[in-house]
Amino acid sequence: MRFSLPHRIVAAVAVPIIATTALVAGAADAAPVHRTPACVSHQVKYVSHVTPHDTGLPGPSNGNYATYVSELYDASGQQIATDDGISTVYWGDQTWKSFTTGTYYFADGNIGYAGSFTIPSVEAGAQNRISATGITGAYAGKRGVVKFAVSDFSDKYNPVYAMTITVCG
Repeated sequence: MRFSLPHRIVAAVAVPIIATTALVAGAADAAPVHRTPACVSHQVKYVSHVTPHDTGLPGPSNGNYATYVSELYDASGQQIATDDGISTVYWGDQTWKSFTTGTYYFADGNIGYAGSFTIPSVEAGAQNRISATGITGAYAGKRGVVKFAVSDFSDKYNPVYAMTITVCG
């Protein structure tokens, strides 16, 4: 006795297999697609408002931290985002360092950031870099970098930075 499948079942199984084989064969012949990641970059004036929390001896000491809120302005002077975060002071590689983490809040989404830098490099006006990750909206899934250098340190509790935030993906 021979077993035979109904024609509809054979057709239902055979058509997707043939179509998939044709697509895979055609894809192998096609030129590879290289996509340039879409990047978003903001060059801003970053005005920070720092509240220090001294947990030990006066001056820098392990565990001191600062909380802050900030405004980000574009080249025309229009506020385009806000920010909040925390920086913790620690001693490493024979110098005082700060680990900072926070979030930029733009109208079209949020970008988180985190990283370490040396405190003397910031005070000297050197450019520093920390990592950035898109969290929501237009920035979701993008990764990149924040580059910053102090442009006005006359008031250490309200420093001003020149900053570029770039995320791609």
